[in-house]
Amino acid sequence: MASQIKVNEIIKQSGSSITIGESGDTINLAGSAYAAAGVNTPYFLAERTGSNQTVSASTTTTIQYNTATINEGSCYDNSTYKFTPTTAGLYFFRAKMAWNSATDWDNSEMQLLKNSGSNIVDRYTFSNVYYNSLIVAGTVSLTTSDSVYVTIYQSSGSSKDLLYGGWSSFTGWKLIA
Repeated sequence: MASQIKVNEIIKQSGSSITIGESGDTINLAGSAYAAAGVNTPYFLAERTGSNQTVSASTTTTIQYNTATINEGSCYDNSTYKFTPTTAGLYFFRAKMAWNSATDWDNSEMQLLKNSGSNIVDRYTFSNVYYNSLIVAGTVSLTTSDSVYVTIYQSSGSSKDLLYGGWSSFTGWKLIA
């Protein structure tokens, strides 16, 4: 006959975990038992604030999302414009931007990059975008020594201004795997 223990609460005596069973045991949870949900941290939301960013023609430029409005885990750096996680895992990122003018330019390429330029997502090319957000998004596995950032390339023949405020933002978070 199996033994039963009936209690209202189990509290750990020391340490940070409670072990039930031994390696190889099967544990059955009946009724409304559940496992605590994972946590999607770290996460951040950074925006280009204060003024437009000037982007030279025919040059790949890091987009300067200079203000982290949310920065859980303090992993986004406002001065390098990069996210470097404190926890390894699978992450989702999304970045957007828009030009201040549609005059005189043909194509732009926005990239979501890892470390020294490895593509997270393929290059996107678009034309004649004015006050419409351009978006790139992707999922990537990161270690604590990796970093993620966003670049823009435009071939208009002259410098162009990238809009600030809600037009240009960069966000990411750890996925629960």
